[in-house]
Formats: sequence, C-alpha cells, structure tokens
Amino acid sequence: PAPREFKAILLTERTINGIAQTPTSHGVTLTVPAGATTSAPLNLIPTFTGGGTGNGAYSETVKQSVFPVEFQTLGDVGWQTVDELKIAKWENAWKSVGGTFRNDFIIAGVYPEVDAFRILVKGDLPEAARSFYLATSGSDAGHNDDPTEIVLEKDPGGFGYASQGTLSRKTILVADARDNTFRNDNKRKDQTHIAALGSTVELRHLTSGGAIVASVPVKVKKHIDIALKILWQGLDGPRQETLDRAALDIKVAKEIYAQAGIALNFTVTVHDISLLGIDMSDGLTIEDFDTPGALDAEGRAVLNAHATPNQADVICLYVNGKLRTGTPGATALYGIAIADSGEVLEGLTLAWDEDVTNRFMGAFFVGSERGSEVTLSHELGHVLRLHHLHEEPAPYRDSTSAAPRNIMFAEVNYDANPYFSGKRLRKFQEERMQGSRFVSEPE
Repeated sequence: PAPREFKAILLTERTINGIAQTPTSHGVTLTVPAGATTSAPLNLIPTFTGGGTGNGAYSETVKQSVFPVEFQTLGDVGWQTVDELKIAKWENAWKSVGGTFRNDFIIAGVYPEVDAFRILVKGDLPEAARSFYLATSGSDAGHNDDPTEIVLEKDPGGFGYASQGTLSRKTILVADARDNTFRNDNKRKDQTHIAALGSTVELRHLTSGGAIVASVPVKVKKHIDIALKILWQGLDGPRQETLDRAALDIKVAKEIYAQAGIALNFTVTVHDISLLGIDMSDGLTIEDFDTPGALDAEGRAVLNAHATPNQADVICLYVNGKLRTGTPGATALYGIAIADSGEVLEGLTLAWDEDVTNRFMGAFFVGSERGSEVTLSHELGHVLRLHHLHEEPAPYRDSTSAAPRNIMFAEVNYDANPYFSGKRLRKFQEERMQGSRFVSEPE
C-alpha cells in the first residue's frame, strides 16, 4: 500500500593476486515501491585499485554482496521484525516460585525477557565482517550509550538460528545507569544499553568512522502532563533538601514510566500555603480520623486551593514535610493518591468518599520525607488505575517474593541491590495505564 524502506550492508570483498584483503562495508537503504514485492535496483559499481602496468601488473577480483539488516523482538509467534524497540521491564527476571533472581533472564530460552531484542543480518556474512558497534543516541545525553562492540554469530547460545543468518546475542534497553551495569557494560558483547524515550538504537560500522548501518527508534507511545506543586509554610521557602528530593523523584519517575512507553512532562512550581490557615509544624493531615475515607479539613483546603476539580489534570502536591493520617501517634505517610482504589475493579471498593474521587481523581500527595525516590512513581501509578499487586483482580494479583520488585508493591522501596529495587512494571500494567483518561497521544 505504501513504499517501504529497509537497511542492508553492502559488503565488498577484494582479492589481489589470490590474497584476500580485509573486507569493507557500508550501509545502504533499499526501497520497495508501493504494491511491489522486490526493491528498486541497487547500483553496484565496484572500484579497483588500478591493477598496475608492466612488471607491476597484478590480478584483482571484487565481489559485492547485499545483506539485509533487521531488528527483531520475540512476539507471540516467534521472532518478528520490528521498526521500534522498548525499554525492558525485566518481567521474567524472577522465578515465579520462590522469587529467585534469574541471572540469565535476558538470554534464557524459557520465560525470556519480553522486551529483549536481537539484530539479524540475513545471509552468510563472512566472519571477518561480523563485528559492529551498538549505541543509543538522543537529546538526553545522560541516557546515551557510547558505542560498544558486539559480534554477530551464526548460532549464539545454541538455539538453532544458523539458517537465518548471523545474529547478535539477545540484548535489552534499560532506563537507568544502575541497570546499565548488569551485563557486560561497555565491554565486548554488551547486552544492556541505556536509553530514553525518543532515543535511537544504532548499529554502526566498526570501521568507516562508526557510520550508522541501521537504526530504530524508542518511541513515545503516550504522554502525561503533571503539575508538581511544592507546598511549604514559613518565611524561608522550602528546604533545599525538599527541592533536591523532588528533582530526583522526577528523574526516577521518568525512567520508570519509560518501561511503559509513557513520557512524563513535569512543570514545577512552589507555593506558600500559609494563607490557608493550616499549621504544618507537625505535618499536613490528610485523612479525617473520625471518618475513614473522608478528607481532613487540612487536606481538603489544600486540594481546593491547589488541585483541579476535574477528571483531566494530574496534580502532584509535594509537601515540604510530613504527611499524616489524623490518627494520634501514627507513623507519617510517605504519599497518598486520591485515586487509590478510586476506580473500582473486581473485588475492590472506594477508599475515599465520592465527593473527593469525583473531583480530584488526578491529585496525589507526596511528603518530602517519603520512603524513597520511587514514592512519587508509586502514587502516580494509582492515578493511572494501578493497584497494589496483592489487591489486583485475578489473574494479576501477586503476593510472591517477586512482587516487591514492582512499583506497585504496597511497601515499595529502593533495594541495596540496584537490580532488585521496586522500580519494575509488568505488561498488564503498561496496557492498563495506556488506557487511562489522563494519558494523551504524543504530539
């Protein structure tokens, strides 16, 4: 129905006086016209070194071959050629029984990583021409991965791929620097590459100045506009510690939601709430102790003043201090979302009175003395229709030891082992969030 383009390697093999020279290659783009099944012709114009004259004459042969290049991911019916890649969720990194971490989850043949990809070069690419660079690039310099060498193989891992051509080992894209250290980081055969939404994954020549052979984007699937309002009380403004924590929480949230293809666009403002008649010396009280599920007067005053009473805007009320429930002596809250259990799923009931949920479903609170840098991401998950894993309806409910790795674990936290931190998402969560009223199509 429309013209299609695909990338390929044009390999030049040269023999002089019967001695094979080092092969050279560069990338080419082939176009299949609309309605056709074969590409337009590619002009092959080999060059010769000259051949010499007289006693200096020599024989020279040149062979040129075209090898199509494909990026592939593992779909429901096997490996499929794709025109985009995704940030990995590490969904199968823990065994379902016992929750043991699987060090081989990227390359495993059983329960493989759902977002892993491989690069296939069709045809019998000579061994001398199988080394390339793999890199990521984009506008976010902190999420660009420098070119590292990969080697294509006839049958990596013994899975019987030899008839298809030469292949890279299975590789994943990761969203943060700590995950990027997992497998051979910046070494030969690197299998983890940091990237951000909007990045491009590039296969580059090992020679030819690292020219790009083929590339695919990491696309933004949806986006959310979030107004983060830092609330403080006093003469000196919010503590620097609060500002620093908010900045870190935003960075981490962007990396976590990249797993779902959702770009978070934050605007940050600072507000003095002294005029609301609230005393925050002991923190901001959210829930009415005498009426569970109802807002305390302090919480209601803040929502009315700084949240939007509609079902379209996402507002993060980032409190410079503690959040409290109203229960005397109770432990401070890390964060709380109005939408927590606000959208009824199987077996769940509303946690707030309808007057609150009908007007402020997009609002959530985070205290600056939160448990960790993933608290904001957890509460945002509630806004986007996610529940604690142990409260999810079947078949998604999960109380196993793998659950703490997920952002919607009830007591989510960052682990001393960076790979075990509660920053993962699952496919069903990605699909549900992309259907939320608060997400929009990318611009």
